[in-house]
Amino acid sequence: MNWLLEEYKNHYRLNGSYTILFENIVGLHSLKDRKSCDTCPNERRICVNNGEAVVFKIDAHSEIAKIDIEKFFVQFDGKAASIRKKCDLMFYNSSNVILCDMTCSENQYIEPFTNSRGNYEGKRSKAYSQIESVINSLMKIDAVKSRLEGCTHKIGLFAMRIKDNSMANDDVCNNMEIFTEEFENHQTNVTDMGNGFLFRTVSYPEVYSIG
Repeated sequence: MNWLLEEYKNHYRLNGSYTILFENIVGLHSLKDRKSCDTCPNERRICVNNGEAVVFKIDAHSEIAKIDIEKFFVQFDGKAASIRKKCDLMFYNSSNVILCDMTCSENQYIEPFTNSRGNYEGKRSKAYSQIESVINSLMKIDAVKSRLEGCTHKIGLFAMRIKDNSMANDDVCNNMEIFTEEFENHQTNVTDMGNGFLFRTVSYPEVYSIG
């Protein structure tokens, strides 16, 4: 994935030391959201997975790079390459590009909501805008755009885990027969984001599979 860093440095004529954090993965992986998980009070944790916080699981049938795309863009803050809205992760191989934003949240905050402090867009809409922002940045650079357009599957993925779901405990979620009608609707809910990307939602305990 060093090609992505080099293309950004060349396009924006960046000097200095920059990095891109990534690892190549294959098989089943559990992932967490730093913002949601690291600040979650112990008494509100719903994760019972060997003590590890889990927001969603991904199953890569072939090797794919997992990039911390948020940290990648943070290092450009204050420079021409910076963007205000950033999603969490990017997955990439020659056939797939997936831009992912994760959350573990109470159900009432997923869609737009209102409270005493005003109106809020909701977690899903926020994830969409953050993923869209990254897509637009990537597509500005011709060499990056060319690589991404060569991918068969281009996905913006909102990965969520509902805190107040009474069936959220991993021991229960291992029984795949618990999927509800609402969960199945999330599975089929697809929105065209432009640039060939489709926006999808994956709700824990669904395992997101990459071919």
